Amino acid sequence: MKPFNNDRAAPYTHAPTSVERTMREVMLALLPATAFGLYLFGWPAILLFAVTLAACVLVEALCAAAAGRPLRATLGDGSALLTGWLLALSLPPWAPWWIGVLGAVFAIALAKHAFGGLGQNIFNPAMVARVALLISFPVAMTAWVAPQPLFSADAPGFAEALEPIHMFALAYGYVFANPETALAAATVFVLVSQVKINVTNAYAGSLAWSNFFSRVTHYHPGRVVWLVFNILISLLLMLLGIFETLELVLAVYGNIATAWLGSLV
Repeated sequence: MKPFNNDRAAPYTHAPTSVERTMREVMLALLPATAFGLYLFGWPAILLFAVTLAACVLVEALCAAAAGRPLRATLGDGSALLTGWLLALSLPPWAPWWIGVLGAVFAIALAKHAFGGLGQNIFNPAMVARVALLISFPVAMTAWVAPQPLFSADAPGFAEALEPIHMFALAYGYVFANPETALAAATVFVLVSQVKINVTNAYAGSLAWSNFFSRVTHYHPGRVVWLVFNILISLLLMLLGIFETLELVLAVYGNIATAWLGSLV
């Protein structure tokens, strides 16, 4: 009997399969439940699903380019697409679209490529992203809503899916019987959240301006001066419509970047 010579690395069992085929089979298995879930929760869920998948593929491409890996092989294995798929299914169906974008960064950049890429990560990237999002945004990640099937009378349209206030209004509708009270509570929640975020950004911006100016000029006029200065700049940007202009410019560059990635793949 010929002795076994273990001079090869694992795996020792081979089968007519591949990573690409495995990913496709998993996505095909998820397709019926996903389609039914998207039908039940309508346009907000469809928008969140599409944004999450696209963000995962984009972050995968950026990480692969930064690591010097071939984009065709990295994106072609389907692992980023499946990660985005699993992440989207684990999110509240009416969560804001930016939740999916941040989840893609957590899943692909931190939970996957930070450990070396496909096969090197010790945790499931989609579930790592879900835990990170749940810790960072507990309100948005726990705002579950009842199904409102697509094209039904009460289902939100595509334009409403872009506004997170509808998700919070519906969530508060289960707490308050009066629709006006539910809408008022949702409005107060959004206003308090935005004020908290903007106050934090204003103070952080004043710290940056103060440190920069004091290092360059060796003079410090006071923290309040830079706080007011930072708030005035923010108001000026909003009143002049700079953000809308940037949105249009970035949309053009986004289409160019998408076409470039498509040509590489």
